[in-house]
Amino acid sequence: MDAAVHGSDAPDSGSDAPDRSEADVEGAALQAAGDDALTIRPEVLDVGRLAPDVDIHGGGWGHGVGMSQWGAYAMAREGHTAAEILDHYYPGTTLTDVAELRSSRVRVSMGQGRGSSRVTVPSDQPALRWYACTPTTGGQPGEVDGCGGFVEQEPGSTVRVVPREGGGLSIERLAGQNGAAGNDGHARHGSGAGADDWLPWASTARGLARADHGEAMILADSEAASPRHYRFGHRDVLAHQGGLTVVQDVDSVEHYLRGLAEVPNAWGADGPGALEAQVIAGRTYALGQLRSAPAPGCSCDLLATALNQVFTGEENMLGGGGHYWQDAISATEGQVLTYQGELAQAFYSSSHGLGRSEAVEDSWAYGTTPVPYLRSVEDPWSAALPGNSRANWTATADNAALAAFLSTGRDDPLAVVERVTVRSRTEGGTPRSLEVTGRTQGGASDRFVFERRPGDAKPIAGASLRRHLGLVAGGTSGRLNSSQISGFGFAPFTDDDGHTHEYAITWAHEAGVVRGVGDDRFAPNRPVTRGQLATYLVNTFEIETSDAHGEVFPDVPEDQTHATNVEALAATGIADGYGDGTFGPERPVTRAQMATFLAEALALSHDEAPEFVDVGDGTHSASIAAIAATGITTGCGDDRFCPQDPVQRGQLTSFLMRAVLD
Repeated sequence: MDAAVHGSDAPDSGSDAPDRSEADVEGAALQAAGDDALTIRPEVLDVGRLAPDVDIHGGGWGHGVGMSQWGAYAMAREGHTAAEILDHYYPGTTLTDVAELRSSRVRVSMGQGRGSSRVTVPSDQPALRWYACTPTTGGQPGEVDGCGGFVEQEPGSTVRVVPREGGGLSIERLAGQNGAAGNDGHARHGSGAGADDWLPWASTARGLARADHGEAMILADSEAASPRHYRFGHRDVLAHQGGLTVVQDVDSVEHYLRGLAEVPNAWGADGPGALEAQVIAGRTYALGQLRSAPAPGCSCDLLATALNQVFTGEENMLGGGGHYWQDAISATEGQVLTYQGELAQAFYSSSHGLGRSEAVEDSWAYGTTPVPYLRSVEDPWSAALPGNSRANWTATADNAALAAFLSTGRDDPLAVVERVTVRSRTEGGTPRSLEVTGRTQGGASDRFVFERRPGDAKPIAGASLRRHLGLVAGGTSGRLNSSQISGFGFAPFTDDDGHTHEYAITWAHEAGVVRGVGDDRFAPNRPVTRGQLATYLVNTFEIETSDAHGEVFPDVPEDQTHATNVEALAATGIADGYGDGTFGPERPVTRAQMATFLAEALALSHDEAPEFVDVGDGTHSASIAAIAATGITTGCGDDRFCPQDPVQRGQLTSFLMRAVLD
């Protein structure tokens, strides 16, 4: 079946009966081509061919693989244990204790390429000892060839580390703070400087400054450069390529988990399952990263962001519900997920929006190799709770940008996208292939299947859109982070997304030809009545209504909604009503009747019989042939026209748009 606008006017669209009954027009000749057609309203012509923004609707947030955090929470509220939650999202895995790995240090990146890095010692904490160290060339992250005592930072003071000209590092103090002994034994004071000025304090030619705070609390730069609290380890500031690399070195995996801020701690009030499942997944993931090759130039094991795991140090414990999180860490101490004796890849994300998780090989975030326990599983819990603002979302794409994206590499790229429909999906719900309809830059109609852009590793349309289009979903922060797309559509209506005639519906609304039925709905499959048709045609063509009072037909009283337009249309000679003098404003319009109305309004004629197997030599055959010859209709599929089917509202908009634009 042909596509909207330049394809099919399939019988799934609504119907309005034409002005004349078959009895009225029987034996009447179609207007000759030389007769004057009705003039199209200038404001309708001015709309032209639209390029409306495309709304992309979807659900969930994240890569979609493994555990859903919102789903785990919903399961916990139903009484499921952490073991049951993990078994559901990672089928075939086993809970295993790895006590020997609990003491492994974890180095978390706080940023690279910084111009400076601050550290504050709270007034209730002990003095902080700084060391100057030489990083081991080619060693593991954090390894040093040696450290020497540097300076001691007293409680209540703030310093910052900056690159030193010529190499090495300098530590500066805020003016007005008490002096302290530097590495040459002399105190540095802020005499003559303002309180907000930074003054030199100590320096070293070595490449690493280490603040060894142990179990004491410090306030230091986070990965976002804002200050946060940290304990259990030391802070390393390294000179690197003219800037600074900053790392928080945590003395054990269990202490690292204290700073894991992936889900609200308050979820623990509804049962421990969700937090315990998150701790186990987080511990498994962290240990897996410790066994991986370190990131180049990072001197770290993990990033502090969602690119690995969100880490906020002791801020996570100081906030509300910290005791719930600590209880979850203690209750699952040392437990990880394994598969056949090896650490599992414990991927997780916020939620799965379309009722299932995604198999790892179908996700936008990972490779193409299947993993036995990272399969698509049912997930009715993911969007089951209020509060998950990302359970469903809408992202808006500029039409021209989407057209260029979808037609990358085509000989005649699209200029306008008129329709996008999902042809197939992955098991998890991500669109695998899309059917795209539009107009090319050369003005021709085009339709093709999109699976990926040239160079994409996966023939999965949703993954390609997520990775490369750069969409931002409304009501969320940041870039679109899910490829679980439910559908595509244009504003302003909510019930026509993906409909055959959606582009024409949008055009008709913008042109003021056909309006919605209220509540952001268009009702595209609702039949069109004869009275409605009169109004739609008056809205399309220049038909004089100033002298009309709605008194021509006995069944169209003056106060009837479409009375004025019915009378005005009758005055054109196109709509004469039925033989008994009535108009039948509530009767539906058939496709055959609509063909005659449009042919007469546009002064079309055609001598040949229509090429439709279900249209004979009847009253409307010449009209059907005329509108088919001009491209206003291509039939309802399979060489049929479906002449007796009612014209629906959506179908009518395609008829009218083609009559105006093509």
